[in-house]
Amino acid sequence: MTAPTDRYGNSLSTDAATAALYIEGVDAMLSASDDLMVRSDAVVASNPNFALGHVLCARTLASYGRGSEALLAISKARDLLVNTFSVSDRERGHVHALGLLIEGRGAEALVAIKSHLSIYPRDAVVLQPATGIFGLIGFSGRIDREAEFLALMNEYAAHYANDWWFSSIHAFAECEAGFHDAAAKRVQRSLEMNPRNGNAAHVQAHLHYEFQDDNGGAAFLREWLSWYPKTSLLRSHLSWHLALVELSLGRVDAAWQLFRDDFDTTQAHAPPLNALTDIVSWLWRADLAEGVARPQEWQAVAERVAVVLPKFGVVFGDAHRAVMYAKSGDSNALAALREAIAATSDTRPAMRAAGVVGEALVAATEARWHEVIDRLESVDVDVVRIGGSRAQRDLVVATLMTALHQTGQTERLAMLRARRPQVRPLPLMR
Repeated sequence: MTAPTDRYGNSLSTDAATAALYIEGVDAMLSASDDLMVRSDAVVASNPNFALGHVLCARTLASYGRGSEALLAISKARDLLVNTFSVSDRERGHVHALGLLIEGRGAEALVAIKSHLSIYPRDAVVLQPATGIFGLIGFSGRIDREAEFLALMNEYAAHYANDWWFSSIHAFAECEAGFHDAAAKRVQRSLEMNPRNGNAAHVQAHLHYEFQDDNGGAAFLREWLSWYPKTSLLRSHLSWHLALVELSLGRVDAAWQLFRDDFDTTQAHAPPLNALTDIVSWLWRADLAEGVARPQEWQAVAERVAVVLPKFGVVFGDAHRAVMYAKSGDSNALAALREAIAATSDTRPAMRAAGVVGEALVAATEARWHEVIDRLESVDVDVVRIGGSRAQRDLVVATLMTALHQTGQTERLAMLRARRPQVRPLPLMR
């Protein structure tokens, strides 16, 4: 009997019913859909001896910051490679590459992923963690990571012609590399192929931002969020995008309503790192815009982060932690963060950049504006190393704009606005 295949034509060592559940679970992951854990658990329940079902569970658990459970799931997948004969070479390579990822061995995982894809280029689940802003390349700390991401997408484009997931991620790579017109055409094709692809909606939100189309972005996101389930992977993050648009349009009350109603402040459905960076960057931009202190909001965020994302070491997250600890008044946590950053700054250029950004944000909380300018301008070229999208890193630009405004440096402020017009003047700067 012929083995079932996934949507990309890869054979699956399981029965047809389990294969159908697996395809559904993979598509849910690739489209940032809802109830990802329920879907991956259903695959394992249908056939506990299907190794790739456990890998899907591990990937889902890791996405939600449940690292120890993810390690158990990948261990089960590895055990099945030893104890089960009916596993293909592709599936063995799949487990190996993603096992390294789950273990946090990012550099080794990327090498293994590229090696695997050279033989099985349409193994999309293996390709996926190398892509995106929070992927292995996105968090590599390399200064040319945006070009590297786009080069990877261009390399495999011929293998994924007319695929809705790949088209959306390829468009994201083009968007971040500055090819906005090409990205707009590609993401439109993705949405036509799968109108419920959350990753495509995310790219569309970025494009509205890059095109400075606040009204179009607001209309698109309001319609999308009107039906996109609250348990979906990107629900909270897309709400962050809309809140930024509302703030830019001067609709401050609407932006705060989104924060209270739609941001995943419990971090139950959003990846913990996304929740941390979205909430912190939103609160900081709101502080810059309104000049209002909100210590209780900051303290609540810090308390939650201590539970769901207690460890330092993720560069992009650590850059945001600095302002969170300063605003919440947690001097002990801020001192510990500084010590952790200093311990790795000599060997990790990205962490060194994050440390400079973090100290600049702390200085901004104390209105030491000249220090803010000196620090941020000293790390201007290296900011890309810390990770995140251009829209996310514009938090740095907005802070620098505020510092230039506060110190009366109108000519330099005008030059910065011309260079990055996507960062609108905050309400207090108008």
